Amino acid sequence: MMNSMFFRCVSLLIPLIFLFSGCSGDTSQSSKAVNKAKSVGGRVLANDQLINTVDNLDNALPAVAYDNVSNPSRFLVVWTHTNPDNTTDIKARLFTGTGTGSTSALTPITSDIVVTNAVGNQSQPKVIFSPSTSRYLIVWTDSRNIGYSQIYGQFLSIDGGLLQTNGTAGTTADNFPVSIHNSGASPKYLSQSDPDIVYNSADGKFYVSWADVSDFDQVQPLSFTTTDPCGGTQTFNYTLAAPVVLDNLLVRYVTISPDGSSLPVNAASVNNWSRFTAGAVTKSTASYTVPYNESKPKLAYSPINGEAFLAWSGISTDVTATFSFTQSTVTLPTTPPTSSTICTKDPITFVTTPIDANTKVKFRRNQGLGVAVDYTFGGATNNTNYPAVAFNPNTNRILVAWEENQQIMGQLVDASSFAAYGPSITISSGIGPRTSPVVSYDNVNQRYLVVWEDARNQSTNFSNIDIYGQFIDPNGNLSGGNTIITTVDKNQLAPAIAFGGNLFRQFLIVWSDGRTPGHSDIYAQLLEYSVLPQLVLADSFGNPILNGAIDFGNVNIGQTKDINFKIRNDGNSTLNIPAIGSPAGTIGMSSPQAPFTFLTPIPSTINAGTSYDMTVRFAPLASGSYADTSIYNTVINSDAGKSTLLFSGAGVGSNALNISTSSFPEATLGSAYTQTLSGIGGSTPYSWSWSPLFPSVSTPPGLTLAGNVISGTPTASGTYTFTVTLSDGAATKATANFTLKVTSVTISTTALKQWTSGVDYGNGVAQVFAGSTTSGTPLTWTVTNGNLPPGITLSANGTLIGIPTQPGTFTFTVKATDGVNQSSVKDFSITINPTPAISNTTLPAGNIGTAYNQTISRNGGTSPLSWSIKTGSLPSGLVLDISAGTISGVPSSSGTSNFTIQLTDSTGKSVTQDLSITINSALMITTSTLPLATISSAYSQTLSAAGGRSPYLWSITAGALPAGLSLNVNTGMISGTPNTAGNYDFIVSVKDVDNITVSSTLSIIASSSSILTNAAITSGTGTIATISNVPANSSLLAITSKPADFNINSALDIVVNSVPSGGTITLTFDFVSLPSNPVFYKVTNGVWTKMNSTDYTLTGTKLSFSVTDNGAFDSDSRTGVIRDPIVVGSVVTGGTTPSTGGSTGSNIAPSSSSGGGGGCFIATAAYGSYLNPHVMVLRHFRDDVLMQSDLGTAFVKLYYKYSPPVADYIAHHESMRILMRFALTPLIFAVKYPLVTAALFFLGVSILVARRVSDKKHVAVQCTHSS
Repeated sequence: MMNSMFFRCVSLLIPLIFLFSGCSGDTSQSSKAVNKAKSVGGRVLANDQLINTVDNLDNALPAVAYDNVSNPSRFLVVWTHTNPDNTTDIKARLFTGTGTGSTSALTPITSDIVVTNAVGNQSQPKVIFSPSTSRYLIVWTDSRNIGYSQIYGQFLSIDGGLLQTNGTAGTTADNFPVSIHNSGASPKYLSQSDPDIVYNSADGKFYVSWADVSDFDQVQPLSFTTTDPCGGTQTFNYTLAAPVVLDNLLVRYVTISPDGSSLPVNAASVNNWSRFTAGAVTKSTASYTVPYNESKPKLAYSPINGEAFLAWSGISTDVTATFSFTQSTVTLPTTPPTSSTICTKDPITFVTTPIDANTKVKFRRNQGLGVAVDYTFGGATNNTNYPAVAFNPNTNRILVAWEENQQIMGQLVDASSFAAYGPSITISSGIGPRTSPVVSYDNVNQRYLVVWEDARNQSTNFSNIDIYGQFIDPNGNLSGGNTIITTVDKNQLAPAIAFGGNLFRQFLIVWSDGRTPGHSDIYAQLLEYSVLPQLVLADSFGNPILNGAIDFGNVNIGQTKDINFKIRNDGNSTLNIPAIGSPAGTIGMSSPQAPFTFLTPIPSTINAGTSYDMTVRFAPLASGSYADTSIYNTVINSDAGKSTLLFSGAGVGSNALNISTSSFPEATLGSAYTQTLSGIGGSTPYSWSWSPLFPSVSTPPGLTLAGNVISGTPTASGTYTFTVTLSDGAATKATANFTLKVTSVTISTTALKQWTSGVDYGNGVAQVFAGSTTSGTPLTWTVTNGNLPPGITLSANGTLIGIPTQPGTFTFTVKATDGVNQSSVKDFSITINPTPAISNTTLPAGNIGTAYNQTISRNGGTSPLSWSIKTGSLPSGLVLDISAGTISGVPSSSGTSNFTIQLTDSTGKSVTQDLSITINSALMITTSTLPLATISSAYSQTLSAAGGRSPYLWSITAGALPAGLSLNVNTGMISGTPNTAGNYDFIVSVKDVDNITVSSTLSIIASSSSILTNAAITSGTGTIATISNVPANSSLLAITSKPADFNINSALDIVVNSVPSGGTITLTFDFVSLPSNPVFYKVTNGVWTKMNSTDYTLTGTKLSFSVTDNGAFDSDSRTGVIRDPIVVGSVVTGGTTPSTGGSTGSNIAPSSSSGGGGGCFIATAAYGSYLNPHVMVLRHFRDDVLMQSDLGTAFVKLYYKYSPPVADYIAHHESMRILMRFALTPLIFAVKYPLVTAALFFLGVSILVARRVSDKKHVAVQCTHSS
C-alpha cells in the first residue's frame, strides 16, 4: 500500500518538476540557436512593411497588441484614419507573425477594420488583449458629443470581428463610453483625453486611464481640528487647491470586465492631491502636496500580485495651511461683572513651496492603504515628459523611460520596496532631439526594448526623424548600442511596440510614416534580440554613417585634413577583424590608396558595446577630384559582417608640376624589386612614362612601369640611366633623370638591433651583417659614410663589436664588396639607449577594498623591459604587471608593505629601487546614531569617519536636517538651534581625497522635550514621529486619577508611526536625569498603570520598554500608530493609594506593586509581567467585553477589591504561580478562540448526552432480561 502511494506521488511530482523547469526564461539550446540568427537589435524584415490599405489619406498614431492565445501568433494594429472631410476615425488590422530570423513574416489576415466612424473625431487609440476571454479592447479619445471629448471603447473578437458589449458578434460597431462627462454640480468632469490601457491578469480586468479636465482638486474639502489658546476645540474647513494652486487636470481610471458584464459607470481618481501631514490636536499647520498639469498617463501592473502603477507628466507643489486665533476679552453680565477670554478663528493663510521647477515624470504606487507613494524622475532644472513603463515579473522590477531635455533616460524601480534599483540609465543622448519613448519587455531573452523618435540624422533645413531602439538587461545595463529600426527619408513618428511572447519571440514596432509624398501611412518592422556582435560605422559624434561615405571637401594641395570616425560594436560579444588585408576585398580591413591614409592602427578586436576611433588623412598633392570609389575606400570584413566606407575629396590651388621622387635604391640581380614614383602639383589625373638616357640603351631589363610603380625582377646587372616623365590632367609635363644600379651583391640585413650604453654589443651573441653575391666569393665590409656609435667597430667579416659609451642614434653607410669587385651599399642606423632608471621614489597610498592602479615611471633601457620584485612583497591583493610595471588590484588588508623593485632591459642591464605602499583601512562612517535635538536649544554633534585618506568632505545627499541645523562640510559638525519638531531621516556622505565616497543613513529626532538626550526604536519597525513634554495639568494625564502616593517628576507623550499592524516595538530613552528610585507609570486613555521592574530595563538613565500596536498601552486606535504617554516620578513616603471602589478615581488601575498590572492582578502575578501576551489577552477581554456591560463592570470592581491580596501571595510562591498558570490556560484559550471553545463545548455535551441515552437503553435491556 505504501509503495503504491509512493509511486503515485512520484508520478505526480515528475511532470510538475518539468512544468516548473520550463518556466525559467527559456535557456534551452534551441532558444539560443534562435537568438544567434541575428545581431542584437537585428531588423528581421528586409524592408519596412506597410500596415494599412493605401487610400492617399493620412493614417497616424498607431497602437499594437499581441494575442498570446493563437498559434501562429497574432498582432492587432489600430490607428487613427483621416477621412476626406478631415474628420478622423479608428481603424484596425489583424496580422500573423510566423518564422524566425530571416524567415520571419508578418502577414495580414483581415482587411482594414472600421472600429468606429461616429460623427466628430476619434483619435489616440490604444489596444490590449484579454487571454481569459480571447478578445481585444480598443479605447480612444472621442469628440462625437459637441463641445467636449470622452473616452470610448469597442470589443473585437480574436479574429478581428466587431463584438457587442454583451459578447455577441455583430456587423456594426457597439461603441460604449468608458469615461463620464459631468458639467453640472462639482466635482465636474469636463473633457477626457490621452487614454492608456492594460490587462491585469491577476484580477482578470482591463484598466483604462486618461487625463481629465476637472475641478476635483479645486473643490476637495479638508478640515483641521485643533485646540485654541483658550482651551477650546475648533475646526477649520477649507478647500484643497484653492486659493493658492490652480489645478484643473486629473488622472483617472476605471476597470472593465473583459466579458462586458460590467461597463464603467464611475471612475476613481488616481493622482489627485496627497496629504503628507494630517492636522492633529496641538498643531497649527497642515501640509499636503498638490500635483497639477497632469498629462500623458501610462499604466503598468504586477502580474505577481496585480498591484497597479501609474506614471504621468506633471508638476507638484507643497501647500502649508496655517491656522491661528485672535484672543479678546469680554465682560460677562454677572453680578458682580466678570471677564472672559474668547478665541476667534483667523482667516487661513496658505503658503506654497514648489517641489518641481519644471515638468517632471511622476510614478505612483498605491497599495490601497490610503497612502499614495510618488517617485519623481528628472534633473532639478530639466523638463521630463512622455513616460513609458514595462514590468519584469522575473525580477519584480519596472523600467520607467522618459524624455529629458530631448534625450531618452530610464530608471529601474523595485516593485517590492518601491525604490530605485541602481542609478538612472542614459538610454540615448547626442546630437538631435529624441522623444516619445515606448517600452516593452521580452520575457524570453530577459530584455527590455525602448523605442523612440530620433532626429540625429536631420540637418538645419531638412527634417528627418527616424525610429531607434535600445535593449536593456534586467539590471539596467545597455545591451549593445542604439539600434536602427527605420531611417528612411522624411519623418517617422509615434512609435508603438508589443512583444510576441514565447511563440513568436520578436518585437513588433509600428509607427506613422511620411515617406510617401502627400500623406502618411502606418509601417512596421520586426526586431529580435541576439548575442552576436554588430558592426556599425559612425562619425566622431557616434551617429551612424548611413550613406557609407566621408567627403573631405576642398583641401589646398600640399596641406592635410584629418577626419575621425568610429568602428563600433553594438552587439553583445566581441567583434573580430581577423587580419589586415590589402588590396581591398581581402579578409580584414584594407587601407585606402594615397592621398588618403590611416593615422591610427587597424584594430583586431572591439569589445561589445564599445567603439574604436580611427583617423583618416587626406593630403592632396595635386589639384582635382579624388572620387574613384574603387581605390579610395576601406573594406572591413569581420565576424559581424562586411562594411565599406568610401572616401572622396578635392585638391585645390595651383602648384608647379614636379616629380618628388629623388632617387632609386639598388636592385639585386634575380630578386623582386618595387619602387613607387610620386609627384606633386599640377592637376589630376597623373600618367607616368620612362625612357632610357644615354649612355644606357634600355631601361633595366626585367622591370616595367605600370601607373606610378616600377616593379619586376632584374635579369641583367649594370648601371642604368633613364628619364621619367609625369603628365597631369592639363597635359603639363615634368621630367626627372634617375640612375638605378643592378648588382649581383645583395645586403640582406635590414636593420640593426638597439642596445644599451655600457653593455657589450650583442652580449655574447654577435651582430653580423648578412649578404650574398652571384660570384660566390667572400664579401668584405666597410663603412663608407657616417659614424658607428663610439665604442663599436666593424670588422672586415661584417661583425659589429665593442661596448657603446654614448647614447644616441647613429647613421652610417655600409658597403659589401665581393671578389670580382661587384659591390652594394646600404644605409643603417643603430640606436644606443641610456641605461635604465626608475623615476619613482614613492608610491601613493591605497584603500582597502578599493581598486588600486599605479604605473611605475622609468626611462632609458632597451625594450622589452621586465619588472620584478627583488625583495619584500606587495600588499595582499596587489600584483605587478611585469611588462608594464603597473601595480594593480584590490587590496585586502591594511598596513605598509616595503619591497625592492627591479627593472631589467633586453640587454640584461638592471636597476633597483626601494619602495613602499601604505594601504589605509576602508573608508566608513563610524557615527551610527545621533542624539535627540531639543527645540529652541543649541545642538552640536560631530560626525566621525575612519579609513580612507583625509581630509574628508561631508554632505547631505538625501533627506534633510531639522530646520535650524546645518552641516559643516569640512569638519562634519551638525550644529544650530532646531525650531521644528519631527523625525528627520537623511543620508550623509563622506568623500576622501581619493574621491572615494561612502554613505550612511542617520536620523535626528527634533523634540520639544527637554528631559531626554536621545530616543530610538531599538527593536521592531516604526518611526518616532513626535516626542513632547506633557505638563502636569494636561488632560492627557487625567491628573485627578493620579495615585496619591506618586509624585510626578516629568511626563512624555510619544507618537510612533509606520508600525506593522499589531506589531511590537521596543523604545529606548536616555533621560537627562532621573529621581532616585524612579517609578514609571503608563497613562492609557486616562488609566494609570504602574510598570513593574520586569516590564522595563533601566541602566543608569537609559530606559527601555516594549509597547504593542493597539495593545493595552496604545492610546491611539488607528492601526500602525502607537501613542504611549509615560510618566516618571517617585513614591511619596507615607502616601496612600485612593480606593478603587468608590466614586472617586474609578478610572485608576490599581498599582502593579501588589503583583498585578493593568488591573489583571492574578494573571500578572502568575506570568510575571502585565505585558505578557497571555495577560494582554485577558486585559483585552476585560476592556472589550466585560467593561461593555453593567454586569461585567460590577464583576471587575469586585475583582479589583478582593484579588490584590491573593495576587501578592501567588507572586511570592513559585509553586502557586505554576499552578495558577495551569488553571488560567483553559480560560485564555477560551477567550482567544471563542468559536473553537464553543464547538468543543457542544461536542462534549453531545457526547455526554449520547452516552447518557446509551446507558439508559442498557439499563432498560437489563431490566427486561431480569424480568
